[in-house]
Amino acid sequence: KRALAHSTPFDPVDQARLYYWRGRVQMLQGQTQAGRATWKEMEQHFPYGYYSAMAQWKRAGEKFALSAGADGQDGVAPDTGPAPRIKALWAIPPFPQALFLFSVGENDLGTSLLRDAVAQQMPQDAVQEAEAVFYYLNRHYLQLRLLANHEMDLMRHSTPDDTPLWRRAFPRPHWEVVKRLAEQEHVDPYFIFAIMREESRFFTSAYSHAGAKGLMQLMPSTAKQIARRAGLDYDEGQLHTPKLNIPIGTIYLKRVLERFDGNPLYAAAAYNAGPSTVKRWVSRYGQLPLDEFVERIPFGETQRYVKRVFLSYIVYTKLYR
Repeated sequence: KRALAHSTPFDPVDQARLYYWRGRVQMLQGQTQAGRATWKEMEQHFPYGYYSAMAQWKRAGEKFALSAGADGQDGVAPDTGPAPRIKALWAIPPFPQALFLFSVGENDLGTSLLRDAVAQQMPQDAVQEAEAVFYYLNRHYLQLRLLANHEMDLMRHSTPDDTPLWRRAFPRPHWEVVKRLAEQEHVDPYFIFAIMREESRFFTSAYSHAGAKGLMQLMPSTAKQIARRAGLDYDEGQLHTPKLNIPIGTIYLKRVLERFDGNPLYAAAAYNAGPSTVKRWVSRYGQLPLDEFVERIPFGETQRYVKRVFLSYIVYTKLYR
């Protein structure tokens, strides 16, 4: 309570965490109304974030509606109007060069050229024009970087809802491919998107320092093994392409989910840290409620990853299901 009253040194995530666990402790002590009031105050201050999503999930009965069905609206984001005017971008290098690359089919090269440019300060009219351009070009990676740098404050103080801003922040690229694989492998398409969003931000040529590739960040050795067992034609040179990366990634995700009895938080942790590692954590902390289990994850990177995947999954289901 004292920390919340003097929360200036804490960043928003830590402030939300303090609110969340204060409310949880109050509920565990039998102060249900006080705990709910604390959570309500947290959600007023931090409507978008892991801890608000976790509070909503617990109030809803702590159930995951994991479904392979492609319910919800179609995979096309709301139309933002007529073909975008790009004149506002011509004075901002390297937009002209990148747009030329897009026009001749060099999409990844154009994306790489703009990667740092969209993080710079830009006039608001240019931000809006760029968002429209990226939407029409299906450059969701750039769209997300633009939103992160220019719209994040707005998002942090608003609730995910069915508006163009939130649809742009949580897009569904390659929807037909994901929908087909989700139904075929009995994996929730929105969980696939949550993993994909956190792994690569939808940049098809994403490449990690460890050697993981593509939208779902697959290690070549793992991908080769999965492809062989699934009877898929495997070509490491094509691993970054959606037509190979998404099927292999979805099959691997299904196997991880099956290993952890369909628990998406355990599965997300295993996708990041490896199934064997998470099996040890589950044997040690698996008797705890899921929110406590997540806080006990000893790898900081994996803990943050699980929280981001959980938040993305909750937002996707809220927007589209």
